[in-house]
Amino acid sequence: MLFWTIVFFTFAIIKLIKGNVFHQITINIAEITVKQANPNLTKKEKDDLDKEMMKSGMWWILTFGLGMVVAEMVYLLNAVSIDAYKYPTVAMICLAIFITVKNYVSKKPDLSTEQNQKIYLAKVYTGKRTFFSTFNSLANLSYFGYMFYSLLLK
Repeated sequence: MLFWTIVFFTFAIIKLIKGNVFHQITINIAEITVKQANPNLTKKEKDDLDKEMMKSGMWWILTFGLGMVVAEMVYLLNAVSIDAYKYPTVAMICLAIFITVKNYVSKKPDLSTEQNQKIYLAKVYTGKRTFFSTFNSLANLSYFGYMFYSLLLK
């Protein structure tokens, strides 16, 4: 438990300082997504773009991201039995569920026009951090710092 606390704490620090850890991969995927929005593409060209997307880093995001989500959920479920107050852990479980639902429900960008494609790429290139992503990073940093302290006292 202490090992994973240090891993998640370190990852929270990196996310807070650097922002999106996968920013360059996200840019590559966005560029390929804009190419895929072209209605004149043949089936073979779309398949080639799908393969290019997986090579550009989508596979890395899927494996690392999914692995981290599963590891964090297992960690949080185990932390309920360790945490003396329980409320911080339950709050983090609720936050993790909210983030998962928010990401699942978020709408896809409209890439039907060239103007919308430029707006989409501009948003991806800037990589600005939102208030919610900053809040999430601070919440993770606070929680895993709290758990580190709790585990050292135990």
